[in-house]
Amino acid sequence: MGAPSTRQSSLRFGLFTVDLSSATLYRSGRKIALQEKPFLILAMLLDRPGELITRDDIRKQLWPEGTFVDFNEGIDTALKKLRYALGDSAQNPTFIETVPRRGYRFIASVSNGTGNVDSLTEAELPLSPVAEPAQVRSTSRRYLVAFSVILLLSLAGYGVFRIISRSPDVDVHRVQMTKLSDNGQVQTVAISPDGRYVAYARGDDVQQSLWLREVASHQEIQILPNGPGFHGLTFSPDGDSLYIVRSDVNDPFFKYLYVLPRQGGTINKLVTDIDSPVSFSPDGKQFVYERCVPPRDYIEVKIANADGTNDHLLTTIPDGSAMLYQPGPNWSPDGRNIAIPVEITSPQPHWALDMVSATDGSIREVFSGSMRKFLGRPVWFPSGKGLLFTHVDNTAGRYQLWTMSFPEGRAQPLTHDLADYGSDLDMTRDGGTFVGTSSEVVSHAWLGPASDLSQVHQVNSDPFPVTQVAEAPDGKVLVISSDNSASVMYTDGSQRTRFTDLEPVYEPATCGRFVLLRTDHEDSAIVRFDQDGSNPTILVRGGIDSPTCSADRTAVFYYTTIPPQKFWRVPLEGGPPQYVADGLGDLLGQTMDVSPDGKYLVYPYTQFGRVPSEGWKLPVIPVNGGPPIRQFTVPSESEGVRVRWSPNGKGLQYVVTEKGVSNLWEQPLSGGKPKQLTRFTSGQIFSFNWTVDRTRLLMSRGNENRNAVLLTDLAVR
Repeated sequence: MGAPSTRQSSLRFGLFTVDLSSATLYRSGRKIALQEKPFLILAMLLDRPGELITRDDIRKQLWPEGTFVDFNEGIDTALKKLRYALGDSAQNPTFIETVPRRGYRFIASVSNGTGNVDSLTEAELPLSPVAEPAQVRSTSRRYLVAFSVILLLSLAGYGVFRIISRSPDVDVHRVQMTKLSDNGQVQTVAISPDGRYVAYARGDDVQQSLWLREVASHQEIQILPNGPGFHGLTFSPDGDSLYIVRSDVNDPFFKYLYVLPRQGGTINKLVTDIDSPVSFSPDGKQFVYERCVPPRDYIEVKIANADGTNDHLLTTIPDGSAMLYQPGPNWSPDGRNIAIPVEITSPQPHWALDMVSATDGSIREVFSGSMRKFLGRPVWFPSGKGLLFTHVDNTAGRYQLWTMSFPEGRAQPLTHDLADYGSDLDMTRDGGTFVGTSSEVVSHAWLGPASDLSQVHQVNSDPFPVTQVAEAPDGKVLVISSDNSASVMYTDGSQRTRFTDLEPVYEPATCGRFVLLRTDHEDSAIVRFDQDGSNPTILVRGGIDSPTCSADRTAVFYYTTIPPQKFWRVPLEGGPPQYVADGLGDLLGQTMDVSPDGKYLVYPYTQFGRVPSEGWKLPVIPVNGGPPIRQFTVPSESEGVRVRWSPNGKGLQYVVTEKGVSNLWEQPLSGGKPKQLTRFTSGQIFSFNWTVDRTRLLMSRGNENRNAVLLTDLAVR
């Protein structure tokens, strides 16, 4: 649907410029992320400045007749996002005035744009590089930012998709989404070849059970009880068996492949050490899977018989990031090729769709994305002339549907909307029905005194999910939203404003009078900002993670993500980074932290190749490197361990999630049993941090609701 017929293609108001031809908003020349519906409302208001735009006008413009959504909620959410992008307030408006019970009016002066709008991308922002270690190569962080977007589709029944392109292999009219579950705890899904059954894992990130649902009757049964998490489900070609990838009881990162009857029964282990779902050959006699080798940073592509015998290497993908659980391969209908999405780490980091010959193992890259633009598991069209896959093509981290012709390799987006289709995608044999997941995150910032953690309370109530949180130098709360943008607000949740236009950003931290953020564009970088968000300066770039301020506020510690992983320290005022130590084990995951007295570092690691796994450990090492003075084995989550020092420096604090509920625990440095610090009975802790003076605890808490959905009327050939 088009925007209003505005007289000028470029309009200006305040510090903002709107380019209507490209549907883009700029602030002082810098591009501001703004989604489709908020932008359409802005265009309507600018088309008639000073005039009343009714809610009914907005409804008719934003949704076609026959659309089934909650219009009032949709309009309210879009207006909140628009005001947030403009830094505007409903109570004291600068730009958009609310006319009670009627609509809205644009009250600022609007002028015609002159000349071209200069769009500054992330790479063009004035970031002055200060230091760069030659030893560091770029790669993606091993985990996805776990949190997606607010899903603005109708989860009661059907959703309407905005189709922005047509593929010769896809007949798209009005794609329908049907929700199959409502428990909000679906983690991974698969559909039987005949479309009669959907299997899905239910639970939190660590503990899950396995369920089977008959699509026609809506009846479901539990196949396997609660236990270690699942990471890939595949029906056998005849639909009678399920091949499942499941974590080790002590380590979510170490996995096994099992097979069991569709409706439950005897379970048999086929493969030890597997890092992807499996895909079957057209005759059903063999399956293909991936195994990561982190120390060498390559991925093995292996083939085995359906019963697990004759397990052998087909090929290896060099420079494939072995730090990720892989989205999974898919064998072509003619049996000649295997499509494999992979993150390539060098020479130029990017996501790619590789085509591997099932005969000789030769590899050809048929699609190339960019760094951080993740690819989901592909599915072949029945004709073999193309593939459907999910692809993150936005800074908010939402998976959208893409198609690619084969063998030409022409890729194009199929959808561009507010849905997140996830990395898990499966299809029936005839290509008529797909199954995936949809997610909704509701989370807020929380704050409480260190002296009494039972007094931790919710800070904000706006609709933008908070995924990470820290204290800013001026005492405000610095938050990262699920769209990977940074903002600041007062400790009562009021006056939330954008901190920087740079996106995407992660891992906020305060270091003296500066704010630190990690950003990803074509490369990872630690960026230093003044406390008002100005003067962004790159301290170091490469494959880096977990920026952590030194106790004396003169340096920033971090670790590299390319194996073998190492710890480094870079001066806060700029200069060459200094090597600190090698990381232990095979994989570092989540946060590191510096002790309050500045003497020690703590970080989480795990080791592969031990059956059963020994689990995750927290070593405490001298801040200048050296062997651990203490080491503890602790429970881990799906992406490692989030660890902080206690305010008094006598303990190590981390998150434990049980039955979908997260709480903080503390391991005394002197030894002994860990103790529980918080007593939450619901909700998850997505991140936590102490204020600079260590007198208050900051957390992001909430829920991620993820359900299984069917996509129908997406007829493929």
